[in-house]
Amino acid sequence: MKALMVSAMEVEADGSEDDRQIPRAQVEFASVIGKTVADFATANSRSIFERLNLPSGFLDVAPEEWEDCEDFRKAAETVQCLHVVNDHAERGVALIQKINGSITHDEEQLQFLVRVVDDHRRRYPDALKRNVAGQ
Repeated sequence: MKALMVSAMEVEADGSEDDRQIPRAQVEFASVIGKTVADFATANSRSIFERLNLPSGFLDVAPEEWEDCEDFRKAAETVQCLHVVNDHAERGVALIQKINGSITHDEEQLQFLVRVVDDHRRRYPDALKRNVAGQ
């Protein structure tokens, strides 16, 4: 799969207008059935390495050898530190929806409350509700 993805990234774009614009994905579910990750890799997929200043030399060797490449280890370490933006955004929206209007109607107090809750979540990311009486 990895070798197929690297091969797909080698194919140069033809320079047409469509290649220079980032199109919005409009995909029919039926057209995705049976596809693999390699089917979605293109020459533009390599741009992620440039945009994130990641080493990409490991792409020139067989995927079985990637674990031994310093370039691969550095790129993997950087990628593992990236946060998924949608996850953070969805949590923020859910937080606002949950507390909006239920605790305070004052905008300044609401903003303060959001900062306090956000700070608490950062300090205690694995906080769980516990039944005090039973446990």
